[in-house]
Amino acid sequence: MFKDINECQLKKFGEIKEKYDEKYWNRNISKPGPWADPWLIALAICEEAIIVTNETNAPNKIPFIANHFGINYLNLFEFFNEIGVRYQTGGDT
Repeated sequence: MFKDINECQLKKFGEIKEKYDEKYWNRNISKPGPWADPWLIALAICEEAIIVTNETNAPNKIPFIANHFGINYLNLFEFFNEIGVRYQTGGDT
C-alpha cells in the first residue's frame, strides 16, 4: 500500500533525519532509488501506527529511530501472535 506524502510526514522527516548518524544518512539517502526507512517512520508517527520489521534495535535501524518518537514496533512473529495467526515450524502440518 502506498500513501501520498503529506505535510505531517514532511515535517517529521526533518526530525527523523536528526536521529540518524550523519554518515549513515548521507550514504543511504544518496543511493539510487528511494530509501523507505525514514518515510516509514514518518508515516507511523503521523498515523500513530505500529511498525512491523525484523530489523534489530541497533543504531540507525528502524526500531532504534522509532523509539526516539515513541513508535511501537513488532517483529513478524510478534505481529502474527498479536493478530491471532498461528504458525508451526518443522514436523508434519
